[in-house]
Amino acid sequence: MKITKTWQKAKKLYLCFKPQDADKLTYTLEDELEMFLHESIGSSIKDSNGFYWCKHNMDITLAMWREDLIAGNLFKFELLTDPLFEDHLEWLENWLNNIYVPENNLQYRYDTYKKEQELMHEECQKLIDYLEEEKKKGLVSVSWTLTHEQASRLTPQVAKEMLAMLTAPVAEDPDFF
Repeated sequence: MKITKTWQKAKKLYLCFKPQDADKLTYTLEDELEMFLHESIGSSIKDSNGFYWCKHNMDITLAMWREDLIAGNLFKFELLTDPLFEDHLEWLENWLNNIYVPENNLQYRYDTYKKEQELMHEECQKLIDYLEEEKKKGLVSVSWTLTHEQASRLTPQVAKEMLAMLTAPVAEDPDFF
């Protein structure tokens, strides 16, 4: 039996969900045919077939994504912008279009995201302002720059902790000199 072009495309998608620590799995031409036959006619498959486990991981992941999308814990754009799926965007868009996401969940998720972004911006801006003031006073000897990209990785809590650490009074150590 010959493996179809459709299955060849599916195989590439399955490999996006390849188990990371699966040393004993194999991905040979024999494994491809075995998986194709398993999916086509229900034939048996050996435990070491890597394509089987990729498909298994994909099924579990898609089920979790569906739940997270419906609950408002995941945005469609987060999946569509993942570089892992660049070559599978058409499939991903079709899959996503079959999931009903309640509008109120989307709005809640968006509102929460906006609030988090605003809070993060406020806290990071406080930190940047503090560092700039210290620099003007000559109290910061290292050139502190916090790019937008770096700041976007900070959580509000981290920015608060950094600011608290930098502004905390320093006890003088008599043995320092």
